[in-house]
Amino acid sequence: GGPSEFEDVRELIEDRLRSIRSAEGLIEELRSRTYIEIRLLSNDSS
Repeated sequence: GGPSEFEDVRELIEDRLRSIRSAEGLIEELRSRTYIEIRLLSNDSS
């Protein structure tokens, strides 16, 4: 094994982090959207 293996691993980790970050952004977007919908629903019922 040499430096090239380390480069491969680093690329894998960076890809993983990138996908995790985009997933977190998606979850955050969904959460805020759900929060807004819940507020609208509770406003309608009152």
